[in-house]
Amino acid sequence: MKYIISYDISSSKIRKEFSDFLLSENFIRIQKSVFIGNIRKKYLFKKIQDWIKNIENEKDSILLCPLCENDLKESYFIGKTFDTEDLELFEKFLFF
Repeated sequence: MKYIISYDISSSKIRKEFSDFLLSENFIRIQKSVFIGNIRKKYLFKKIQDWIKNIENEKDSILLCPLCENDLKESYFIGKTFDTEDLELFEKFLFF
């Protein structure tokens, strides 16, 4: 399933580890703390359980937004929304 994942994590170390995890799962950074990617729901929620232990519930947050194909096709990306080296990966993600 395709997801937009956004986070606000106060610890630089944990924030970097989380973004590295998303990149390792072939998510594409569309803003500094917003990623889009395709991942199995069961696997994602298992991994998120590990991350919940690392964040401070009083300060930090992770938002998981599932996207259906129709909603994704209706989305608009305006301005610099992803790294240019990810363009080919992004186009494959969007159109296949």
